[in-house]
Amino acid sequence: MNTFLFSPLVELSPVFPEIGFLVSLIGILFLEFFSTRVNTNLIFSFVLISFIWAFGITIFSMVHINETFFSETAIFFNAFHETGTSLLFRFLVLVSSFFCFFLSFGYLKKRDFVLVEFSVLFLFFVLSSLILCGAKNLLLVFLALEGVSFSSSLLIGLFKQDFRANEASLKYFFMGGLSSALLVYSFSFMYGLSNGSLDMDDLSFIFSFIPTSVEGNNAFLGSFPFLCLFFGLAFKLSLVPFHYWTPDVFEGSPAPILGLLSVPSKVAYTAFLFTIFQTVFFGSVPWKSILQFSLILNLVIGTFVSLNQMTLKRFLGYSSISQGGFLLMGLLLFDSKGLENFFVYFFVYAISTLGILSCITYFGMKTGKDTLKGFSEIGEKDPLLAVLLSFFLLSLCGIPPFAGFFAKLYLFVSTWNADLKFLVFIGFLCTIISLYFYLRIIKTMLVDKKVENTEDFNYSPLAFSKVLNSPLEFNIFFCSILNILGGIFFPLWVPVLTNFLGFV
Repeated sequence: MNTFLFSPLVELSPVFPEIGFLVSLIGILFLEFFSTRVNTNLIFSFVLISFIWAFGITIFSMVHINETFFSETAIFFNAFHETGTSLLFRFLVLVSSFFCFFLSFGYLKKRDFVLVEFSVLFLFFVLSSLILCGAKNLLLVFLALEGVSFSSSLLIGLFKQDFRANEASLKYFFMGGLSSALLVYSFSFMYGLSNGSLDMDDLSFIFSFIPTSVEGNNAFLGSFPFLCLFFGLAFKLSLVPFHYWTPDVFEGSPAPILGLLSVPSKVAYTAFLFTIFQTVFFGSVPWKSILQFSLILNLVIGTFVSLNQMTLKRFLGYSSISQGGFLLMGLLLFDSKGLENFFVYFFVYAISTLGILSCITYFGMKTGKDTLKGFSEIGEKDPLLAVLLSFFLLSLCGIPPFAGFFAKLYLFVSTWNADLKFLVFIGFLCTIISLYFYLRIIKTMLVDKKVENTEDFNYSPLAFSKVLNSPLEFNIFFCSILNILGGIFFPLWVPVLTNFLGFV
């Protein structure tokens, strides 16, 4: 009898984290409906408990993953699956979203009128991202994709008085609509080919009979839906040549919301790309050649165009394009060692990017400036913040002794061992060239004389004593610890982490 009662719960265990976020989302809506005044601490508690619950369930699942890292548990008629890779993608979504929440909460604490709206949209964003990491049915995939995209566009335009944010929100919304149209066309084409199935396993069986040769009509059957799908996801992942919206949206978005666009959404989209390549298109189309071409374009264009940017957020937009090339490099590695280095690089990229955004948010809240010239006096007014921001920039570029250097080095080694030496050469060359702008930012902060006057601002420097009282400062210091110690002890903690996560 006990087995009968608890078996439904056991079957639902892969979606326990999603259920936790859904319950919190509904709870905040009820709280807003029945309460006359917003209770900031209660809303914070709802979101924090959701993350604690999700982290606990996800880590427990990773420790007890069955037999091998690539084993699979499917529920909801194979619409949702849990594997070692999907758990890692979901873990990355949780970690990056958790830091984004702390980054945003400090920014929004003085704006109670949008706190409830932000919390609901934020929870819906995380919920959709987690579902996308485990979805294996194209209908569920599309709903999750639209959930991530729609909530992101609303979060960007959350502050109605900010005209730049409104413009960025509209651009993101319309470009997302074009991306969704391409994805729907691809899904409908695959639905017809499979004789009425949206399950990826069924599609994999059908596409295995489609020849990879470019001759004949059958080649069109395999290539066309793949290209529509890849182009649709290329918009969302800011892949060249579908990247034009990225710098404008990054420049207009509030810095805390920028964290969601930079990391968790990319993790979710990459998870879907990885899943559908591994199942449906693994042997039917030459997708590796297409990825390699896109990778080279991202590295070259993202690096060279970023060199003349004058605002840090716009620079981060082009840096995100360039970093997308390194993430595609990791997708080309399907052996366990390659996946290990790919996930480690993704994790370090998340820490460095969110650390930079935390520093930009802190300085912007104090001075209202986000241009490169606006940071010219940060070394004088807030030397600790300037040093930590410099460390994050050097880590993102891949300079020792920070975590970003070792993560990029391990990724290069795996790519070299996969006989993709020309990609390593291009990646190394672009890293050297991009160092110019990273050092230019550091020079502006620490060496150049101040250009813009901020004497009218009551600026309070970053301090260790405020860590426990300020979510934003906690974010900066915690990311700094991971960045610095993660680099110094990188050869020690990576094997421990990968063994813990169950790599074989």
